[in-house]
Amino acid sequence: MARRLLASLLVLYTAAVGGCDRDSSSSSSPPTGSAESVTGRERVGWIQGSVSAGDMMVLQFAAYVDGSRRVLEGTSCSPSSGDSFSCSAPLPPMTAGRHTLEIASFFNSDSGVVESPRSPGIQLMVSSIVAQLSPPTSSDGTFAASDGQELRTDVLAGDLVDPADAAVDAGGRVFVVEQRGTLRIVDPDSTGTDAAPIEPLFGGRDEGARALSIALAPDFARSGLLYTLSAQPTANGARLFVTRFRELRGRLGEAAVVVSSEVPGLGEPDGTLRFGPDGAMYVAVGSPDGDSGQILRFLADGRIPAENPGGSPVYWSIDSMPAGIDWRPGDVSLWTIETSRTVERFGVRRRGEAAGSAIAARQPGAANDSPRVPRGTRASGLAIVNAPASPFDGDAIVSSLGLADLLRFDGSRADPPAGDPVRLLQGRFGAIGGVTTTSSDDIYFFTRNNETWDAGRDVLVRLRGVK
Repeated sequence: MARRLLASLLVLYTAAVGGCDRDSSSSSSPPTGSAESVTGRERVGWIQGSVSAGDMMVLQFAAYVDGSRRVLEGTSCSPSSGDSFSCSAPLPPMTAGRHTLEIASFFNSDSGVVESPRSPGIQLMVSSIVAQLSPPTSSDGTFAASDGQELRTDVLAGDLVDPADAAVDAGGRVFVVEQRGTLRIVDPDSTGTDAAPIEPLFGGRDEGARALSIALAPDFARSGLLYTLSAQPTANGARLFVTRFRELRGRLGEAAVVVSSEVPGLGEPDGTLRFGPDGAMYVAVGSPDGDSGQILRFLADGRIPAENPGGSPVYWSIDSMPAGIDWRPGDVSLWTIETSRTVERFGVRRRGEAAGSAIAARQPGAANDSPRVPRGTRASGLAIVNAPASPFDGDAIVSSLGLADLLRFDGSRADPPAGDPVRLLQGRFGAIGGVTTTSSDDIYFFTRNNETWDAGRDVLVRLRGVK
């Protein structure tokens, strides 16, 4: 069968509009400099040749958009002339602009994925990005990632309002903080969700304040302590608040502001709060439209650690916004995913290094094994999987607003991951607002699709790899 997979694929570069194919008799790409104009809602067609009906049943198809692989969903094939089949599938998600599209067939064998050569490339000019128009209505689903890995998703909540961050306790409850200042406690084993107001989050200073992040104390199972990060604009920048709460049976009490810190020059702020392997509390802040950011370090009670440089809470200053932070198991080096108007990259920051060492996204001529953060990612979060039972163990998962995806980077090395990322969701849930993991094999993410789904319709989703 591997030989039959080498059969040529004839891509019909005139896509089907409204579900009706408009065939083309040419198997070559459009003339140089020209491109087929599409909206992104069409289907693309091709001929799969020299394959039996039995073998056709196990074939799957992948699309390469500008070299990035995505498994095609919704493929339909019917017998054509001889031993060939006429196939079509919805175009994969693409941003507006010019793209090169190639098709390949593949199947999963005991030794891994066996894939045919790619078809001749076709040029497409996408007139507009077509996002999912409504949130998922199904509570579960199974599909394949761009590398063929089978995945399952379960929608745990479907009525979130501007979710900002999420954390998961050992019992599987998900704590979702919303920008407006409410905490949603989602119990997958319950028939509904609880909404607990957290007005003390802003300490009475709620004018213009926004909740940004949440973290559970390392000993949360015993102490019930959780921490939230919020920001309030000031004349010179923004003031950050870290508020500590004690959670008991889905309600919050004993609120205390442990950090109140002015950050000059910070515009519309965004930030992430996490506890490091050293037990310290790390606050990564910046502005999506700015070219600078900071990583602050505190003790859990809000005091500045004695080993911080210069007695300042600022542990590192960087030239981009840290959109997410996390640590590899057994490693005290801090990983960041950073974004700005000009760069998207991973960074590694080691204790004792004043500036850390930033590992930039690959540029022309760079080493082949350097990490490739795709252009237009607009990272919104980072989580490193620490779950031996998971097929993603050790990998870095980056949530993306711009690519509407979760990007899986190979984390087998000690420094930031190498190679191109695997696209896990491939646009199925729209823009992804954040991601978090647990010690089990589950990954949790939430969407950020106010502009396309309307307010109050974002979703919290649990994802796991199917072995």
